[in-house]
Amino acid sequence: MLDKVEADARLTRYLLGAVSPAERENIEAEYLVDEDVFEQMLIAEDELVDAYARGELSDQERGQFEKNFLTSERGRDRVHFSQALAGAVSDARPITERVEPSPSFFEALWAILTPRVRVAGVAFAVLLVAAFSWLLLERMSMRAELQGLRAEQVRLTEQSKELQRVADVERARNAELAAQLAERVPEPVTTEPPKGVVQRPSEDIIAFNISPGSVRGGGGTKLTVPRSTKFIRLTLSFQRPSSHQEYRAAIETADGNTVWHNDSFGSRSNATASDRVSLPTIPVSALPPGDYVLLLTGKQADGNFESVANYSFRISRK
Repeated sequence: MLDKVEADARLTRYLLGAVSPAERENIEAEYLVDEDVFEQMLIAEDELVDAYARGELSDQERGQFEKNFLTSERGRDRVHFSQALAGAVSDARPITERVEPSPSFFEALWAILTPRVRVAGVAFAVLLVAAFSWLLLERMSMRAELQGLRAEQVRLTEQSKELQRVADVERARNAELAAQLAERVPEPVTTEPPKGVVQRPSEDIIAFNISPGSVRGGGGTKLTVPRSTKFIRLTLSFQRPSSHQEYRAAIETADGNTVWHNDSFGSRSNATASDRVSLPTIPVSALPPGDYVLLLTGKQADGNFESVANYSFRISRK
């Protein structure tokens, strides 16, 4: 624990504004909760004001004092009062006069107490009474202010706890509403069109379902593509369900020239059987009007690909 000299020096630095922000917060927290620290701070403040009034501060301390105390009316009043009191004490000091030795003590004392000394003594007594009264009122005012600060601190603490409780309740209620909402959101329903029905997801894409047929140059399924279409999407149906993990596809002309291919699509994490698979979109520019054969292979468990089905179709424009 700090001894008294170091504690007084610490409070003096605080009053002069020569402490760090962290140390200032610590000191203020101490005198808000500890009555003894508050008393020490008041005493240190009185001594600092008196030292300034008597001219006992260094130039640096005097500059810090004037910056922190003389900027408020209360601080200026205290300094003026201390200066007036210091001047009165100086005037009240007895003037030493050379007197001849007297045979009586009372006569010597009476000779010393000149009218000037008696007037100064009375003035000094009046100033002491006024100073005591002013300091008493000042202490009472500061104590009332401190009690108000403590009450405000308690009120703010209680208000913070109440706001935290309300926030916790609101968070719990929002979480419950979110869970209820998630339970009520219906699962998206996906429907697949019947075989042979043409899908038109957008004006740029046209979709067709085609069935297996391996007659090269025989025409196969006829697909009419509007001239405004930019992409074709083909859904290939199987003669029996397939459980391949992924597929490869290549489209060839009737002469055997490959015009489009994709080496990996339709990947699945499990091997459940399916009766169809959709190809990635194909640019219309890759399939001008004519006859084509689509060769589909599927990946087996050992990593090799085997033939799944062949599809013949004819592209025309309108």
